[in-house]
Amino acid sequence: MKCHVRSWIAIVVVTSVCGLAQAEPSDMLIIRHAEKPDDDSIHLSPRGQRRAEALPRLFMKSADRPDPFPKPDFIFATKKSNHSNRPVETVTPLAQVLNLDIHARFEDDEVKELATELLTNPRYAGKIVLVCWHHGKIPKLARKLNADNVPDEWCDDVFDKVWVITYKDGEGTLKKRDQDLALGSVQLGPPSRLFTNPEHMSKGSRAPAVASTPSTEPQIGARATSPVVFQMSSSTV
Repeated sequence: MKCHVRSWIAIVVVTSVCGLAQAEPSDMLIIRHAEKPDDDSIHLSPRGQRRAEALPRLFMKSADRPDPFPKPDFIFATKKSNHSNRPVETVTPLAQVLNLDIHARFEDDEVKELATELLTNPRYAGKIVLVCWHHGKIPKLARKLNADNVPDEWCDDVFDKVWVITYKDGEGTLKKRDQDLALGSVQLGPPSRLFTNPEHMSKGSRAPAVASTPSTEPQIGARATSPVVFQMSSSTV
């Protein structure tokens, strides 16, 4: 009887481990929030706003970008704190263009919990996940996401990198890529015409919801009341 029980437990353990391995995304994109001001504001600087508004270009194929980044299926950002809302503000224009919600229920220090969610929840299996975080915790997050060759730090003055983690057989390969965004051509203004090509355009256009509480259902959260909207120069359309 004991042998049968042990065999049954072994089968359950093996099945559970295999299930966790199958839940991993296909790719993880990690970025730092965009530029911050010199004062104590929790918001982006004007240059940071321009970077946020240009972020959708990363996923649009063009002559200048023949190999765009894979378009995310999910967007995560650090939960708003008394010190910063910059991660959420950085990905708000992208979320609006792609018609995605922003999942922002994990605090800056909760990188282990975030990694566990992304690597074990089957809803992210085989998907592209973009994470916007504070630079001090990004290396730890990458290690928790089973990435190899993770740098010891993300430099204080760097805002224009993307760490791409590609998964195969449970192991993540990390590559660092430049954003290569021409921020001088980005103008603040009405909603963008970016992705007017049907293959790039999401259905409809709305302000992204910011999900800050856990849920077993798709995280819809409170609708953003002041979305960042943007307009690209005509040369990028």
